[in-house]
Amino acid sequence: RSAAGAIALTGDGIGMSAGADIQAAGRASLASGGDIRLGHVASALAAPAGAASIVITAAGSILSNGDAGTLLDASGTGGAIALQAGVNLGSTTAALTFAAPRLSARSLAGDIHLATSGATHVTSLVSNAGAATLVAGGNLTIDAATIAGHAEISTTAGALDIAALTAGASSVLSASGAVTLGDTAMTAGDLAITSTDANLSLAGLDVAGNLTLTAAT
Repeated sequence: RSAAGAIALTGDGIGMSAGADIQAAGRASLASGGDIRLGHVASALAAPAGAASIVITAAGSILSNGDAGTLLDASGTGGAIALQAGVNLGSTTAALTFAAPRLSARSLAGDIHLATSGATHVTSLVSNAGAATLVAGGNLTIDAATIAGHAEISTTAGALDIAALTAGASSVLSASGAVTLGDTAMTAGDLAITSTDANLSLAGLDVAGNLTLTAAT
C-alpha cells in the first residue's frame, strides 16, 4: 500500500494470493513476462489524457485469482485502466471485473472477458486473434472496437453507444436503453442488435450474414 505515491511490480510471473490487496494513491502498474493473476488493485490517481491510473501488462494472460468483487478499481474522478495481454484477458468462467470512468484493453493472441457493475467509456477494445465479451451495469460508450472473432457487448442498465465496430464472427449487441451504432463491419457471420426498453440508431452497417434488429420502440 502506498498512501502518497505509485506502486510498480514487475516479474516473470505475478500471482496475487486470495485476499491480496494493492492500493496506491498514484499509479498502480503490474508488468509480467508471463501470466498475471490479479487480486484487488486500486488507484486513486486522476490520470491525464492518454495516461492510466492502473496499467496491467503481461506477455501471457491476465486472469482473476478468484476473489469476489471488483478486481481493478480506478473509480474516482479521472480514473482510467489500461490492459494489454499477449494471450487472454479474463476467462469465460471469470471475467476481469473493473470500475473506472475510462478503459482501454487489448489481447494480442487470445480472448477478452471484462465486466463492470457501473458505467464506463472504453476508448479502445482490441482482440487481434480472438473474441471479446464486455458487460456493463450502466451506460456503455465505446470509441472503437476491433475484434477478430465473436463480439458480445451489452449493458444491463443503460444505453450502448459504439462509434466504430469491426468483428470477424457472429456477434451480439444489447442494452436495456437505446443502442447507437456507428460504422460497423461484420466481415463474417451474423449480427443481432437488441434494445429491450428503447430504440436503435444505426449507421453504416456492413454485415456479411444475417442482421437481426429488435427494439421496444
